[in-house]
Amino acid sequence: MKGNVISIDTETTGLDPYYAKHVVFLFTAYSNLGESLKVYSDEPNFKTIIQSLFYDPSKELIAHNMKFDLTMLIACGVLNLRKVYKSGVKLHCTLLQSILINNLGYHNLAYLTSKYLKIDVTGKDVCQDWLTKNKKSFKNKYNRDPNYSDIPSGIIEPYAMNDPEWCLKLHYKFKKPMSEIPDLYNRELLIIFVTIEMEFNGLYIDIKKSNKLYDKSCSDLKILEMLIYKTAEEKVNLNSPKQMSKLLFKKLKLLGSTTTKTGALSTGTPALYRLISTEVLKIFIDSENKKTPVKKFLEKLFKFSKTDILLGMIIKYKELSKVSKTYYRVIVNQHIKTENKSIGYIHNIFNPFNTVTGRMSSGSGKRNIGLNVQSMSKVGGPRQCVIAKPGYTNIHNDYSQIELRLGAHYSKDKVMCQAIINGEDLHTKTAIGIFKEDAEDITKQQRDIAKTLNFGIWYGMGPKALQEKLFKDAGMIINRSQAIKYINNYKKTYPGVNALMKSCDIQIQKREYITNDFKRRNYVNKKESYKAVNYLIQGAAADVMKDAVVNCWEYIIKKKLDVKIILLVHDEIVFQISNKYDIKKVNKALLKIMNNYNFSVPLKTDSKYYSGMVSWEDKKDL
Repeated sequence: MKGNVISIDTETTGLDPYYAKHVVFLFTAYSNLGESLKVYSDEPNFKTIIQSLFYDPSKELIAHNMKFDLTMLIACGVLNLRKVYKSGVKLHCTLLQSILINNLGYHNLAYLTSKYLKIDVTGKDVCQDWLTKNKKSFKNKYNRDPNYSDIPSGIIEPYAMNDPEWCLKLHYKFKKPMSEIPDLYNRELLIIFVTIEMEFNGLYIDIKKSNKLYDKSCSDLKILEMLIYKTAEEKVNLNSPKQMSKLLFKKLKLLGSTTTKTGALSTGTPALYRLISTEVLKIFIDSENKKTPVKKFLEKLFKFSKTDILLGMIIKYKELSKVSKTYYRVIVNQHIKTENKSIGYIHNIFNPFNTVTGRMSSGSGKRNIGLNVQSMSKVGGPRQCVIAKPGYTNIHNDYSQIELRLGAHYSKDKVMCQAIINGEDLHTKTAIGIFKEDAEDITKQQRDIAKTLNFGIWYGMGPKALQEKLFKDAGMIINRSQAIKYINNYKKTYPGVNALMKSCDIQIQKREYITNDFKRRNYVNKKESYKAVNYLIQGAAADVMKDAVVNCWEYIIKKKLDVKIILLVHDEIVFQISNKYDIKKVNKALLKIMNNYNFSVPLKTDSKYYSGMVSWEDKKDL
């Protein structure tokens, strides 16, 4: 193609390049000169044409979801990720552009086309309509569902040609807003490379341990199910909200307080926690901290009333069922074997643009690919399955209390900033302000309350949220007046924090968005202005993480190191470092990059490691 600004799109047989081995069967493009291109995967020049675009530094390539299209082309063996990066070709993503313009709302191509280009997209569902219409006949004839490659060319080609044309026009619409945030936009584009590489790298798994944990969870679930039926004196579908509601609120006459969107009393785990006694809650907290086996947990539980026993078993069943199905079963079924039969690996999906704050998320939703690593429990769970690749060490570099540090930076609160700079225990410092006592007189319970507020205040934590958090995490009961008093004292202790919250509220009421140091603009609904501080802090934390991981990734490439980035989880960047290196020396260089920011208070990073058959859960200080 003669044009140098080209929008591209791929049509695929599905959405899973890792396990289902879905592939690109049609590639389409539209250029700034009005040129159109379509090439099928069975054509001899398919690979050459695509490479001529992606390896040409004079080209600018646009896709609506560049991460997906690039991933599929790499999985098919058409492109090499690092070669695309090193070629100097300029990539663009209209999905990302739309999110950076306004983090709220819809960002799918049809919606944006209708909104910005005023084009009628009512015929956009023609392919989906064909798939639905032919589903039954394909099942009968081929014993499978039809996919896009089965759609007749007369239907699929007009559909496939529309997307790149619309995408190019959107790119020109979004060009000016992106020119105002070049550093942020270019950094976010590079995150696409990092996340794709993380997905292909995968996580290494202890197969024997995974099988053992899965079998044990299935056995424990059967025991819990049997005991629940016996205690309830009836069989009930534990996964049916309707049947659970009938058991809990009609038969047992429990007073539920939480309702669903439809107005029905909730039977979800958070709602059930509100129904159990403080003593039983403490058993849950204790068992979680100590990785108590289900049998031991039940022995402690059976000392209480029938209602508490039943509720306790139902909660335990729900929590264990979620871990078993979401993690153990996925690991056991999806791991790919290596030459070492006791070790496998699993691919995960990372979503760099899915959250309103800019935070990284993981998990594939309905595609059911890999693990949601962000939600893994820290102890007694799936982290026991994750190990380092043989010959390598996994290093977890964790930004310590990054939200608090960024909160101090943005609030400019003198007391908080000085305490962090001096290396003081901020939770004890906060407790002193809340309870008006000397440091030596502060109890563990008082420090726990201060810690909860230190992290919760940025989420707009109010009295009710503080009460519920303390009850759920520590089995602590405080009344509403106490909660109000603690929050007010917190704001008096750190007046800068209170001033920041008011300032953010004013900004939202005036212009409906806030902007952080990285020029990320977070829109907030005026009625939810209490979220503004959270969006500011979380957005900045997201930008620190993304900026650091891109800088580390480029450093690794520049130095040609046998080091890979395999995870971004919460505030941690996880590196896979070859054992041929001095691990501490390599990590020191990475930490220097991670901490190279000029905020009002310094960032602090803690490092832990594991290698061999030692698991993620058992990582040690480096």
